[in-house]
Amino acid sequence: MQPNPFIIATTLCAIELSDESLKQVLHD
Repeated sequence: MQPNPFIIATTLCAIELSDESLKQVLHD
């Protein structure tokens, strides 16, 4: 099965977003 570029981009974006919110929570 070929990896779907759209799914990969969405996953990376989601990881980055959750990473940002994690940092905000830790800084609070």
